[in-house]
Amino acid sequence: FTSASLIRFIRHERLMPLTFEEVSAAYKAAMNDKDSGPLKRILADDFRWKMFARKDGASANKEQTVYWNLHTDMTQTDYKTVYNGEDLVIGTFNISVEGEEDTIVVSIGHLSDDGTQVTVCEHLRGPYTGGKDSKPSLSFFI
Repeated sequence: FTSASLIRFIRHERLMPLTFEEVSAAYKAAMNDKDSGPLKRILADDFRWKMFARKDGASANKEQTVYWNLHTDMTQTDYKTVYNGEDLVIGTFNISVEGEEDTIVVSIGHLSDDGTQVTVCEHLRGPYTGGKDSKPSLSFFI
């Protein structure tokens, strides 16, 4: 095995859990490219998207989440991994909407027991504290 073929084998056999990069790529395919296939594959059938911004504790299921990502005018960019674990993936990304300042999102994905799917997604979204050209500050999350 070369290192590249070993990595492909491990990923194919799912000996390792999903990573934030893999989860982000699936969301990006749906949101930016309008391709729902990767997102449908990684979201568990009983998936819940918890929305902290909603005071009523609302959440969305798998079907609603896929639909929203396919129909939003937002785009996701600039992914950064904070943590890849056996039960959680955590990272940040930017959200862009034409004519608006970019915002930053902290996203937490809870993984299935076998690590092959996302069962719950939680996120918080907020402004860059110094404008679009500044470095992100996560102080508004704390």
